[in-house]
Amino acid sequence: QNHQGYPDHYDSLEIPYDTGHESEDCLPKLKQKFKDFEKLHLCKFEYWLDDGTILSFVMKRKYFPHLAGLHKLIDINLIQDFNDINNKKANARFLLKKINDEELTDEMIRNSSHFNEIDWRYNSISYDNILNLSFTDVIIDFDKTIINTNLSTKYFFFENGNLGTILLGIAFDTLKSIYYPETYFNDNTNYYTNGQKIVHIKKITVYDNRGVILLQQII
Repeated sequence: QNHQGYPDHYDSLEIPYDTGHESEDCLPKLKQKFKDFEKLHLCKFEYWLDDGTILSFVMKRKYFPHLAGLHKLIDINLIQDFNDINNKKANARFLLKKINDEELTDEMIRNSSHFNEIDWRYNSISYDNILNLSFTDVIIDFDKTIINTNLSTKYFFFENGNLGTILLGIAFDTLKSIYYPETYFNDNTNYYTNGQKIVHIKKITVYDNRGVILLQQII
C-alpha cells in the first residue's frame, strides 16, 4: 500500500509464538523487548477529540518492527528482505520469527550503522511506555506536503517533554477500513507539528483484549 508495503505486506499474526517456559527476564534482549510489546496485542486505544471525533485503533504484535524502527536498518540482510515488497515471504511473521529464533538479535540491531536513526524509539518501545503515553493534542488530517515524508499518517498524536516531542502516527488502511499505528519516534524540533491543524484530546481509554479498561484519562 505504501513504503515497504506497510501494512499490506503483513500477514495475519494471531498465533502467539512459543517461547517454552522461559521467564521474560531470561530472554535475549531483543526477544524480551518483543515479548514485552506483545502484551499490547489486541488492546484497543480510543481517543475522544474536542472536535467530536472518536478515533480508535487496535494494537497488534505485527506492528512491532515498524514502531521499533527496525525497517530503517538497511545494512542487515534480514531487514533488506523485510523491506522488499516483492518478497512476500519476508513479512512481519517472518521477521518476528527470526527474533523469536534468535536469528535477529539485539547485538545485530545495535551494530547497524543506522542504529543512531532509531536509537530513541528502539530503546523506549515497551508495554509501559506505549500504554502510558500522555498525549494531550493531535494533528488531524496531517498535511505531508508541508514536509518531505512518505508517511501515510492521517493523525499525529504528540506529547511535548524535556527531551523533545514524542509522536505516534496513525494511518488508515483503505482496504480493511481500519486505523493502525504507522510510526513512533521522538523529534527535537517542531518539524512535524509546524503549520498543521491541531485539536485537543478530551479523553483516552485503553482496553485489553477482553474489553477490560486498562487506562482512562480525562484531559
